[in-house]
Amino acid sequence: MEIPKSYIFNKIDLIKKDVDLRKLKSSFNNAIFISALQHLKLDNIKKHLIDKLESDFDIFDLNIAYDQGKILSEIQNQAEILDTDYGDEFIKLKIRGRENSIKRLF
Repeated sequence: MEIPKSYIFNKIDLIKKDVDLRKLKSSFNNAIFISALQHLKLDNIKKHLIDKLESDFDIFDLNIAYDQGKILSEIQNQAEILDTDYGDEFIKLKIRGRENSIKRLF
């Protein structure tokens, strides 16, 4: 199993020549380039990490019986609940999460 890697280059404010920064970016085209000191592109790190973590998330529609409170609790721990509709017999959920995590609950 390959472990995903992300490269984050700090201190880009110290690079004086644009050509040097372009060379670095072409060598590491998926990297993030920031300057923590000058707060340059720090939001890019957050977005990048969220995108990586959620890259295998899907949206699911589930019906949970009212007597399955334990499963509902686990769903809340394993996924993001996007919508909840309390019907007569079931709680209808629209959730976002990893398929393998959701399948383990049933």
